[in-house]
Amino acid sequence: MAGIRGRTLVVNLSGSERAVREQLAVILPVLAHAVETLRGQGGDCGR
Repeated sequence: MAGIRGRTLVVNLSGSERAVREQLAVILPVLAHAVETLRGQGGDCGR
């Protein structure tokens, strides 16, 4: 589960090590874009 509070991205990860590794494998490639978008610097999203 993830959400935004103000300009902060909050990501909750599962409790097991394996689940966290799997979830981070999905999140990390798009994290920089998410932070840029929160800062108002993001480019085209989903276009």
